[in-house]
Amino acid sequence: LDRDALKELVSGCSAVLHLATAMGSAPAAELHDVNVNGTRRLLEAALEAGVPRFVFTSSVAARSPEQGPYSQSKALAEERVAEADLQGVVLRLPVLFGPGSQVEQAVLALGRRLPWVPVIGGRDLRPVHVDDAAAACVAAVQRPDLGGTYSLAGAEALGFAEFASRLL
Repeated sequence: LDRDALKELVSGCSAVLHLATAMGSAPAAELHDVNVNGTRRLLEAALEAGVPRFVFTSSVAARSPEQGPYSQSKALAEERVAEADLQGVVLRLPVLFGPGSQVEQAVLALGRRLPWVPVIGGRDLRPVHVDDAAAACVAAVQRPDLGGTYSLAGAEALGFAEFASRLL
C-alpha cells in the first residue's frame, strides 16, 4: 500500500507480476484495502513509470462476487486492471496444491492432528499445481500477444473430499 515503495519497485521494469493479496479470512476492510486499493496503487505506479505490461493474479472466486468480501474484492481489483491504460492480463487461479499451498498446508495440518478431516461441500475443484500456476504467470508476462482474463483449471474435477484424500 506504500506508494513510494511501489514506485521504487516498478522503476525500470518492463512488466509487473502482481501476486500480493489479502486472503479470504481477513476482515472485509483489509480485503478491500489490500486487494482493491493496493492493486489500484500498483497500477498507478506502473503507469507513471511507463511499465507497459501488468499481470494480475486473481481468483476464480472473482466470478461470483456475491459470495462475500474476498470474492468481491478480487472482482473489483480485476475491474481496475481492465480499466487501466496498459497491457493487462488477469489470471484467475483455482485452489493450488504443492509446496507453499495454503490449502494443502491446512489439510495436512488437520490430517496430522485429527483422526478425520472436515470436508467442505460445494462445487468441484479443478486444482492446479503451484509449478503450473507459476509457469502460467511467467507465460503471461512474456507473451505480449496475451491480454484479457484467463481462468486456470486443472485437468481433473474433484470434490473437496477426494482432493483432501489425495493430499493426505
